[in-house]
Amino acid sequence: MSRRPPSRARLRDLLAFWQGRLGLRDWELEAAVGRAPDLGGGRSPRLGQVRIAAGKRRARILVLHPRDVPPECLVRQDPEVSLVHELVEILLDPLTDNLPPALETAKEQAVEALSQALVALRRSPPPESPAAGPQLAQGAPAGPAPARPPRSRGEARQGPRKPQGSEA
Repeated sequence: MSRRPPSRARLRDLLAFWQGRLGLRDWELEAAVGRAPDLGGGRSPRLGQVRIAAGKRRARILVLHPRDVPPECLVRQDPEVSLVHELVEILLDPLTDNLPPALETAKEQAVEALSQALVALRRSPPPESPAAGPQLAQGAPAGPAPARPPRSRGEARQGPRKPQGSEA
């Protein structure tokens, strides 16, 4: 695990990418690396934090400095996942304000799972790549196409039509 934080330029690039991807272009967003005291401190600091001013469509995101991640932390600290997590929090904020503790925990678990999946998808090879494995077309069934029943005598011919008056 790297103990170096992402550069300001890297964090800015990640923010611009995910802000667009998640449909938050109309928000004024800022992201920075923060130290443990800035993110709640204590024995287990958060990996990220967002302060949202929803009425103004503004938010400030802090991503925990890698040096402040406690050694007993079971989650690998990934600044991109932390950033995406906080952006998803912005999206869900109107729906999840003042949740009871049990639902807050469930929401956090869902947001983390979504964030991890989104970042993993961005990092995975494109579908055209042989490394991506076999791909199915959207809505296509697995396996060979079913055989077509023979046409009846009265059924219209399917396929390209010849223009009227053409001899070919």
